[in-house]
Amino acid sequence: MPTFAAPKPLTGSQFSTYRIGGPIANAYLPNTLTEAIGCLEEICRQANLLENPQALTVIGWGSNSIFASAGISGHTLITRKLAFVEP
Repeated sequence: MPTFAAPKPLTGSQFSTYRIGGPIANAYLPNTLTEAIGCLEEICRQANLLENPQALTVIGWGSNSIFASAGISGHTLITRKLAFVEP
């Protein structure tokens, strides 16, 4: 698992402005664009996203998001910590 995988179990409620949501099975919190790309490469290898696109959830800041109490299965890329990138 990449080094930018979440160090502890996370819940959807931590990333929702409404504070609603259950556990996130496999969370990744990259800090840079390079880490995010590496994370996506690793997820593609593990989950075979071409055949199973439901295996990936992407969360930004979580505003106006409500996550199920049952949580999020598969892999979740959380972009909240990404440094701003100029185009």
